[in-house]
Amino acid sequence: MISQDLIREVASHISNRLAAGEARSTLALSQQKCLIIFAGGDVNLLTALQQIRASQPNGDCRGLRAIFAASGEHPVDRQMALRELPGIEEVAGEMMREPHHLLAATTQVIIPAMTLGLASKIAALQLDSPFSDIAIHALMQGKRVIAVTDSIFCCQQADSPSRPPAGLARAIEELKMKLQSLGIELTTAAELGELLQRKPAAFVTLSHRPQALHPSQEKFDTPEAVNEFVEFLERKRCEIEPDKPCIGRGICRARGF
Repeated sequence: MISQDLIREVASHISNRLAAGEARSTLALSQQKCLIIFAGGDVNLLTALQQIRASQPNGDCRGLRAIFAASGEHPVDRQMALRELPGIEEVAGEMMREPHHLLAATTQVIIPAMTLGLASKIAALQLDSPFSDIAIHALMQGKRVIAVTDSIFCCQQADSPSRPPAGLARAIEELKMKLQSLGIELTTAAELGELLQRKPAAFVTLSHRPQALHPSQEKFDTPEAVNEFVEFLERKRCEIEPDKPCIGRGICRARGF
């Protein structure tokens, strides 16, 4: 018979192992470096920051690093960002000029307020600004890049119409599609937390794309009329040699049949 003491000892051992595993998992999450780019937008920025903080284990933001725009369309309130993400590390200016070193310990990049200017630079693969340089290099290294698009129109003036012209709206949608095709995950501030809980989306690499067939191997759909004509010829018998199908060359008509 198994004694009660042995059962309690085994249960205690299992409980300790589970607790240790959970602690290691939490530590691993806290050690994952996430780089946050404050590019100058501020639309729904507070909501985005709250979503980021909620996604961290126990709200601990010590695994986060931030870079701020010296100037932007709407200067970011640095104090608000540091207040909403306690423990976040601010990256020094010289590190911004070395994206490879900056991204070495980074698992993902978050842009909580993507601006139209930054989106345009990334889509055009322009490396002339520190933020676009970092984002593009992150994509090239296979890092996860998430951008909140609520501030995409923050460059509009206060007296501008609430809705942009149809042509501009269409261009913005094409810009968003371009960013997504590059591998950037787009979301809103309200849905950022849910996206952070999901695994990164899988993208098809060039090496895994199906190769196009050689033109000689391409098959074309045969028109229905041609198929019917072929079937007619196969059923029709030759007028000269009844045991053979008609080949449609008109020899019989030339001979008076």
